[in-house]
Amino acid sequence: MSFVNENEPSRQPGGVGFTVLIGPDDGIGRLLVVRGLLPAGDRGWVHAHDRDEVIRVLGGEIEFLVGGQRQRCRAGESAVIPPQVTHGFIVGDHDAEVEVLAEQGMGSFFPVLGPGGTHRLVEVHRAGVPFDRDPPPGRPHTTAEQLAELIRQAAEPLE
Repeated sequence: MSFVNENEPSRQPGGVGFTVLIGPDDGIGRLLVVRGLLPAGDRGWVHAHDRDEVIRVLGGEIEFLVGGQRQRCRAGESAVIPPQVTHGFIVGDHDAEVEVLAEQGMGSFFPVLGPGGTHRLVEVHRAGVPFDRDPPPGRPHTTAEQLAELIRQAAEPLE
């Protein structure tokens, strides 16, 4: 498919969460364009990917943490995240709308504290998340409980 009308009802976000605007169903093999509505106060816990990501704020306000730097972004501003750079966000007092340009299956890695204060990256495999990869053969997807435990062990707190 060479053209996409993002105004089609099937491509409109249906409330809080993310909708893939452009992706594999459109015949594109590597990139994703995803739009999402994030509720006020929502957090994107610190994590990294092994490929590029751009998060463009369309509405609202989001405080991003990218590679140790903090920046508040409003409509028309973007967070540009190179591979292996940890990042997270906190949505302001009102819902925020974002558009994400990233690669399909780029992997999501959470920095956690290991024995003796060491840090390690743990890859998660969430079902239905277009940024994540499927788990290796014979291993299940990451559960919500497992993800919550990784966040509890965070080596880089979002605060």
